[in-house]
Amino acid sequence: MSAENKEQFVDAELAQVKQKTPEIEGVTLVAAVPEIVRATIYLTEIKQLVICMQFPAKYPQEALVTELKSGKKCPSDGKQIFHDKWKVSPELAEARWAHKQARQRELDEVVDFLE
Repeated sequence: MSAENKEQFVDAELAQVKQKTPEIEGVTLVAAVPEIVRATIYLTEIKQLVICMQFPAKYPQEALVTELKSGKKCPSDGKQIFHDKWKVSPELAEARWAHKQARQRELDEVVDFLE
């Protein structure tokens, strides 16, 4: 398949994605360009999936590269809640906390200096 035919094929695929996505309830198309197709699937108010698809160089002979990311958002503040398998070790949590405290102290010093 020539490069021009591949581009036409990918463009036709993208047109189908753009046409079909609004018909599916709970799905929002974020980006649909030849480099990446990204859509957000809202399962509930706080649960969502993000699907990313990339067209490989030899598409359609090679399969699409697909990645799913899941996440939950806290209903009170909207921040993402991470899954247990990505737990942070106590040492790393302490290091992050110490860094955050040091940064806050530096900002407080700058504010005091400017006053």
